[in-house]
Amino acid sequence: MPIKPPDLKTNLLRAGGDASAALALHALAKRPVSEDWLLLIDLGPNQYGILNLGDLMLAEAQLRADAQLALRELVQPCLSADADDDDPATVRQRQARLREQGRPINRYAVVLRDNQPIGALLAQRSGQNLTSGLEALGSIRVGPGHEPQPLPQRNDRYVNTNFTSLALPNQRIDPAIALAPAAWYYFRFWIGVPAADSIEHQPTAIQPELLTRDIDLVVLLFSEDFRLTESQGAISVPVHGPTVVKTPASLPDGLTAESSQGYLFFRIQAPAEPGVASLRCSVYCHGLQIQSRLVHAIVAPDGEQPPALDEQGTLRRSMLDFNLSSSLAPQILSSVEEHRLSLMLNSTTDGTHSFRVAANDGQELFATSASLSPAALANLVDLARKRLHEAAWGSTSEYTPQASYRYDTNIPLPTRLEHMRADLIDIAKRGAVLYNSAIKDVANGKQKSLRQIMKTPGMVQLASKTNASDVVPIALFYDALIDSIGSLTLCPQFEQSLAKVQSSGTSLIDEPCFLGQCPSAGDLSIVCPSGFWGFRQDIGMPYPVRAGGPELATSITFAQQPQIGLAYFSDFPLLKDHLDHLGSLPAVLSEASARKEVLTLLQNSTPQLVYFYCHGAEIDTIPLIRVGSERGADYIATDNFANYEIDWPDQRPLVFINGCHTTALTPDKALSFVKTFMEDTSASGVIGTEITIFEPLAQTFAETFFQHFLAGVPLGRAVRIARLALLAQGNPLGLVYLPFAYAGLRMLAR
Repeated sequence: MPIKPPDLKTNLLRAGGDASAALALHALAKRPVSEDWLLLIDLGPNQYGILNLGDLMLAEAQLRADAQLALRELVQPCLSADADDDDPATVRQRQARLREQGRPINRYAVVLRDNQPIGALLAQRSGQNLTSGLEALGSIRVGPGHEPQPLPQRNDRYVNTNFTSLALPNQRIDPAIALAPAAWYYFRFWIGVPAADSIEHQPTAIQPELLTRDIDLVVLLFSEDFRLTESQGAISVPVHGPTVVKTPASLPDGLTAESSQGYLFFRIQAPAEPGVASLRCSVYCHGLQIQSRLVHAIVAPDGEQPPALDEQGTLRRSMLDFNLSSSLAPQILSSVEEHRLSLMLNSTTDGTHSFRVAANDGQELFATSASLSPAALANLVDLARKRLHEAAWGSTSEYTPQASYRYDTNIPLPTRLEHMRADLIDIAKRGAVLYNSAIKDVANGKQKSLRQIMKTPGMVQLASKTNASDVVPIALFYDALIDSIGSLTLCPQFEQSLAKVQSSGTSLIDEPCFLGQCPSAGDLSIVCPSGFWGFRQDIGMPYPVRAGGPELATSITFAQQPQIGLAYFSDFPLLKDHLDHLGSLPAVLSEASARKEVLTLLQNSTPQLVYFYCHGAEIDTIPLIRVGSERGADYIATDNFANYEIDWPDQRPLVFINGCHTTALTPDKALSFVKTFMEDTSASGVIGTEITIFEPLAQTFAETFFQHFLAGVPLGRAVRIARLALLAQGNPLGLVYLPFAYAGLRMLAR
């Protein structure tokens, strides 16, 4: 019979043969139960050796003489056993053959699966006294110039997935057999070396960062096709050693979290109807979604040969389609700040758009989802954006140069305040419909109130796969309860706070409504601006990383002072005051206007912030940024950045596109610039807008944002402060800004 998992030694600390034996000794001694850990040494293709703490203690004399002693000097290749062997006596037979050949035998057999080590079997008992070895640890000294070299990083941070039967949870289902209708299975998730039995289409590449901190990851499943009895589990990813299950999802009979060998099992039921069934598997760190994969499986009755997913005859496949971290490295993910909510919108195989919501109530994530047809979602988003058009220039149509700005600072304040009250009420009606269509308060029948969780400010993520249809105006989500067809008035507490900050010059961010303490909460006849997520939550829309691309940017570092690279259109009427204000910021400002000068500036500088104060345009369907002046056609296209070798992989700057009086760039066209800056120039994020904007709006928002972001305020909070600064002026249009970046991104002095 196969080797049983309980018989395996799975506490393996992995190292290369050239690693320092002294450091390996100390690394093993730091394990919670040192004598239970084994050191797995890679000696070449399919060649391994194993030592434990006692073995290393026996080499103490050698370690004293040579602190750089390599592990390969202390170990011989172990005999190996295939995990699928029918008879464990095979191990003893191989051991006997080695004796006949006069070859040394270690006390452990390396257990392989598909030529990859998954554990070690005790092949011969030893009487070594580990206690005396532990006591001797303190006597080991490393002489000057012979410091131990770091152990090579474990190369085992690949996500693996597959389906198994309930009876054999540790064995994948034959890849040539489809899932049976209405049958029960386990969906299995684990992180380790790339497994031959995994259904991952392209295993995520692992980058060689050093691991410095342990992290916990939460795994959530969503599906409209499969029935899920449990949808959530958690694993711990340690600095060294294999991942372990922290919170099981489902547990097969006879297994515990400790004996599950790092596997998360989710008990699922296939749909009753044959066809392609899908589920989404998302991974979260501190509430931030860092990876998401779409899993497809063919369901067909026994004996039928169903059409496969591809020409290779694939019947089950997992495709990674959202990724913020290729390596899942703890030293990157440990810096992620706690998120209150993550929302993902994705298109499914039938064209339907599904919202996947994971909310953090301070104890755990809970999940829910909602689906909309493409036409329904597009209609909701279009209506919301049209309300922004009406607020900005008084018409639902697209902007034209003849449009007049309704919040121009030349308009008397009382008139602007009248516009604000009417616009806030109208936008809230659209925002409430959008919110209620996208998010439900019921999560897996637990009746948890998302509104209660989101009552106070926190970080929120919109995870998008970068399709224009998968980006929604999340800042417009309005979650306060209102009667959308009733007679509505503006919140009295907000009116009081507005008068206060206008006279005192303080910020709305510290006023009761925006701290989750609105006295009118629950009154269906009152609209409070704090009901908009854009005014109450710190929102980020981090762009997914490409294969082999840079990891999620959590900070932008600088020495002495940050550098700002400014490219501008020189004929804006209010330009001079804006340039004067930018010049007063605590940063080194480099500026250019003509196209050639802009490209030279971007090629030869190493900025932390790149600011385009510009027009947007589209010529022959190509989206463009216009700088220079009215006298010239100074356009910059998306391909210019790669062709001119403009890239900032070390600085990872934030790019801000403030496009005023833009007649052509719709959000879907503008998204191509987000893609360019994130993928071609290694930017940490991009800020853009939902609709065209006007100079007074653009200047107030940018100046307020820069002031706070340069001072170290996280991006999501700095964006919200800038929105509220405009609202304090009686202008609700700060909601039009889109931050394609991690909400916790901040400036840090080196």
